[in-house]
Amino acid sequence: FTWERLDEASHAYERLYNFLEQVKQRTGSEAGEETEETRVARERFVSALEDDLNTPEALSALYHLVTKATAWFGGHYDDEEARNAGVSAGGETPKEAIQNIYRLLGAARILRELGGILGLMFSPPEIPPQVLALVEKRDQARREKKFDQADFYRKQITDMGFIMADTGGKTVIRRQV
Repeated sequence: FTWERLDEASHAYERLYNFLEQVKQRTGSEAGEETEETRVARERFVSALEDDLNTPEALSALYHLVTKATAWFGGHYDDEEARNAGVSAGGETPKEAIQNIYRLLGAARILRELGGILGLMFSPPEIPPQVLALVEKRDQARREKKFDQADFYRKQITDMGFIMADTGGKTVIRRQV
């Protein structure tokens, strides 16, 4: 045991958790279908556990999936179908952007399922109503181009232990780990 290894484990968990939070906040769901990428991740995961319960390799399969899936967030596609899907996803065409949304949802579902086998609990903590109110005030200030006021709200939110990211016209918020 070392404190350094504990910090590494914390950052690794945070990476997986943050991916799930981004998918959920950008899409409003985590209920995707299995894709080729998730089938490969599942096969690597199961194979690792069947090999003398090789948990480092099983976790590696999850990290590999998250690394690959993170690229699917991509940029914003200004298309009504993509906007209605509620996510900013990468892709050359609106159709590819929508496909990436489904791939993200599938990756989130398999990450939650397989992570649960290892005892990784990804239940998000509730965000207090006062923090959500500050986020709304900040978003309103940004829409009105009152950036000093928006920065003031951001600092309050950060001081309360939350991290924010502005993505695709939405503010994604999560508790600092």
